[in-house]
Amino acid sequence: MHYLAGAIASAPENPEPYTVLAELWRDKSSELAEVVQGADSLRTVLAQSYISFLQDDMDGAALAIGSVTGVRPDIAWAEAPWFSDERFLGVVSADALAEAAMRTMDYGRDLDTESMRERFRPWFEAIDVGGSPREVDTGLYAYAASVSVAECRAS
Repeated sequence: MHYLAGAIASAPENPEPYTVLAELWRDKSSELAEVVQGADSLRTVLAQSYISFLQDDMDGAALAIGSVTGVRPDIAWAEAPWFSDERFLGVVSADALAEAAMRTMDYGRDLDTESMRERFRPWFEAIDVGGSPREVDTGLYAYAASVSVAECRAS
């Protein structure tokens, strides 16, 4: 699991490690569930995000990927193939997206840069699909204002 999560961390957009993790989940779900339950390392929480997706727990997936993003916002975690999947976007709640977005800011890093706006673009796209402005205004829209969402969407 450690090496698989490392492969995901090195290239979140690469579908291959997710395919392997999905196969492991199919074959050894109870063992993997034990590993990610109470996850406390970046790699384990990263794996937990995808396993939550595989379990159809889209809110849990969003919260976990938000936590990972907060720890390492310099990596485009939301480029993970499942993050833009209709199964995720069609089910994740606005509340979970809002809370996940708040978690991205947990460590007080400067997120108002062009490179950060580009990394966070999938989050804004998820807002557009996953919830109305009224549902998420306390989370993602507050975040969006802090990183100049107008610039992000204009580029």
